[in-house]
Amino acid sequence: MIQFLQNLIDAISLGSIYALVALGIGLLFGILRLINFAHGDFITIGAYALIVPSADVTARLMIGGWPWPLLIPAVCLIVVVAALLTDALVFRPIRRASSPTLMIASFAVSYIIQNGVLMAYGSRPKAVDLWSGANTQVLIGTLRVPMLQLITLVTTLVLMVAISLFLKRTSYGVQMRAAAPSPSAASWRVSYPCSTPRRPARSATPWACRWRCSPLSRWWSAAWAAWWVRSSVGSPSA
Repeated sequence: MIQFLQNLIDAISLGSIYALVALGIGLLFGILRLINFAHGDFITIGAYALIVPSADVTARLMIGGWPWPLLIPAVCLIVVVAALLTDALVFRPIRRASSPTLMIASFAVSYIIQNGVLMAYGSRPKAVDLWSGANTQVLIGTLRVPMLQLITLVTTLVLMVAISLFLKRTSYGVQMRAAAPSPSAASWRVSYPCSTPRRPARSATPWACRWRCSPLSRWWSAAWAAWWVRSSVGSPSA
């Protein structure tokens, strides 16, 4: 029984890592219809950003030596910047291309990142010790659970709850959910001029002009367009 529970905890910890990766891939595919095979390579960029670029056998810490309150936001910022640059240079120009074209483009981005990391850091494996306490064993009854597995489980739960709240409780999350059923329909919107030479935006009907130019109005247009498409086409079970 103890061996079964030990294997179960190991499986849940490993599955949590795959769940985080699948969550990011699922968001991209659900909204942009993009199967990004370079998703894991962005994680590689964040990991290698911890050490100094060098082909030496021994890795030297760069931002990996910073305090944790600075280290975690810095790594996240590096990965976000890399993702935004990739989107601006590669994916945005071919946003309306076919799915095979987008998939091949993601393969190309993956190969570029992999070979760039090999050129900067070499092909030797790198090892660093950021937190030696993560390797300690935590006793839960007669079970011995590594601290790293507990951290992985807690981090996965926190991130999944945070993303769920973001999608349900924020305006950007609602817009993303509205765009998921039909991105083309969600992009429809009526253009209302907020001001004209004879009627400035702050005169005549200021409330209407502010409403038409507000993010909430754009979200409402996207949500209505997505609902109209779904109601017109009908659900698959109908």
